[in-house]
Amino acid sequence: MWWMAAAVAAPIGSPIDGWTVEVPATWRLLSHEEGSWALVSDTEPGLVLVTYTHGASWEDLRREAGAPLADQGTALAVMGAPTERTVGVAKAVTAEYQGTAADGSALAARAIGLAGPTGGLLVVGFASPLHLPAVVKRVEALAVSVKWGRPDPGNVAALKGTWCNVDAPAARMVFDGAGALAAPVGGSAATYGIDGDLVVVRFPDHAERRCRQRPAATGLELECSGVRWTTAACH
Repeated sequence: MWWMAAAVAAPIGSPIDGWTVEVPATWRLLSHEEGSWALVSDTEPGLVLVTYTHGASWEDLRREAGAPLADQGTALAVMGAPTERTVGVAKAVTAEYQGTAADGSALAARAIGLAGPTGGLLVVGFASPLHLPAVVKRVEALAVSVKWGRPDPGNVAALKGTWCNVDAPAARMVFDGAGALAAPVGGSAATYGIDGDLVVVRFPDHAERRCRQRPAATGLELECSGVRWTTAACH
């Protein structure tokens, strides 16, 4: 099968946001993009997406549950009214969808949105209508397995100092070494956290700047959406 090369799944989550999801041994991590994890199985049908949005509120989750799902040719309409409930300690909302995949085949989905202390976690399972009941059970199990804890900003002291845009050194990010980013001229104060080589800068309006730490000839480098930042560029 096309997913056989995927890595064996381990618990997924975000220390910066303080949550984890237990992934069953029969499921595999297919891909991991910023804030989104795609899971598949060798033995069970369907695809499950786990996504997290920092700052999303309960009202945001409830509103989105009643909206259609549409992405890259997939179009699913919500079936009936979403159901409000509690999953563990989190307020949650459940919705089901039906429609078509990008290739025109019938597709159905079950989604559970959970309101956590720092944002919204969404678990969505996709399958053919015939296989949806099995995916519903898996989505429920994943949602129940969510554990919430205290956010861990990581080793924020490692970035203490001033970082400049390699191509435009006047553009600067000043990390205080304690999880705060000094406000640029005309900007807003922000916070930051580190998860492995990922650096997440968050602004008061919930906008994010995600950067990767990479080795470079001049020392450590931050790559943020194609823009490179180093401390050496400030001199």
